[in-house]
Amino acid sequence: MTTFTFFVLLFYGVGDSCDCYINPSDQIVDFRDEFSFVQPGDTLCILGGLRGRLKIMNFHGEEADPIRFVNVGGQVVISTDGDVGLHVVNSRYIQISGTGDEGEFYGIRIDGAGKKGMQLNRKTSHIEVDHVEIANIGLDPDSHGIGLVWNTHATCPDGSDTTYAYDYDGDGEDVGDLNDVVSRENFTQSHGVFHDLYIHDTLTEGMYLGLPYYLEGHVHNCQGGPIALNGPVTEHIAVYDNVIENTGYEGINVKSAVAACQIMGNRVTGDSLRDNNSQNGGIALGPGCNCEVFNNRITDGKGKGIFLYYNANGSIVFNNTIIRPGSGSGSPRQGIEVNHNVPGDEAGMFILNNTIVSPTKNAIKLRTESGDAHLVANNLIIQDNNYDVIKIKGQGQVDVQANQVYDTPPPCLFTDVQADDLHLSPCSPAIDQGIDTTPYGVSFDFDYQPRPQGAQHDVGAFEHTPNTKR
Repeated sequence: MTTFTFFVLLFYGVGDSCDCYINPSDQIVDFRDEFSFVQPGDTLCILGGLRGRLKIMNFHGEEADPIRFVNVGGQVVISTDGDVGLHVVNSRYIQISGTGDEGEFYGIRIDGAGKKGMQLNRKTSHIEVDHVEIANIGLDPDSHGIGLVWNTHATCPDGSDTTYAYDYDGDGEDVGDLNDVVSRENFTQSHGVFHDLYIHDTLTEGMYLGLPYYLEGHVHNCQGGPIALNGPVTEHIAVYDNVIENTGYEGINVKSAVAACQIMGNRVTGDSLRDNNSQNGGIALGPGCNCEVFNNRITDGKGKGIFLYYNANGSIVFNNTIIRPGSGSGSPRQGIEVNHNVPGDEAGMFILNNTIVSPTKNAIKLRTESGDAHLVANNLIIQDNNYDVIKIKGQGQVDVQANQVYDTPPPCLFTDVQADDLHLSPCSPAIDQGIDTTPYGVSFDFDYQPRPQGAQHDVGAFEHTPNTKR
């Protein structure tokens, strides 16, 4: 039913030689200005050391020849008391990479910014960001304080927008230029790959990808009066192998990702520390998302583990390990919560082969108002509270089967539950007790080992592999 195809990096075969250098004194690097000589396929090397903000503008590579921005001569450390540490505007087919020095896994570090560590906006698409550390974002306690943001806002159809207007075509005009109008119909934010990032200690979200207001639009003050405009949607997005720690709101927040969206292999610890009831979760998917959320590990957050709300197109959540969601919160939180509450939407929602330990509310909550293809199966749950373990609400039909629930883990269930090692022990009662979830694309486990290893699929995120020592 669903086939998972891992994203190949957008950019490969790019040489490490430097075609030009970006000095610490260069705050704005603009193709329309002194960097107009840059060609598709070029590598721009950011000199290592401490520097202030960096704004990259109007660079357009090509699919086969992206423009690469990489550190050289050690780690680049960006620190600013301004709004944004590293800002990319109106650029496509580019890569921001911290792989320029073998001695630094995160060759670019953004340490301190008022509102956003890294902002990618104003039609920035076809972009890869990797091996960057973003820390201590939100110096202004009244600011957003987000680690990484990627989105593009719509503008007034009459060109009168003064908040989000930009001179996209480079003719020297922005406000009033109908050629620069942005809408859902004329622009799709596409192909964002974000991997091997370390984002921590942010005032609000760790990552915020896409726009809210998918269904109702966002009100803009246009010349003719306020208008609710639908912003561009996002597609072809991969968020993987990132470490997210100590965020005020959600660790990873994705919105309006309507197609080809994968959130996988991330490690989120200590999310939602501000304990906001309306903004919390290790991973949260907003309206319009059609995403595959798998092989993530979410530990000791004050928020829900994984939260999908108003998802009109159906998503699948599998092979995730969620440990102590809601820990330290003033409100109880679910391990996984899905609100599929758009009447008339028949898309199925699938919650399969997850391991959830010690949620402070329901392990799984699914609300659905339509459809009959929803499935909650093969989940391994440790829950010791008075809430329903699996709570189903709404008019949609949900098939619930082959889940295992314990109030405390039996001695042989996991390898070492005290150390949060949730691999199955050789005598685990979860072995060979699941249904076949291969038709839904679940053909591997949390460690990317093939399923099944025995006569049937195992329950939970891990498939027991015989003769493997742990």
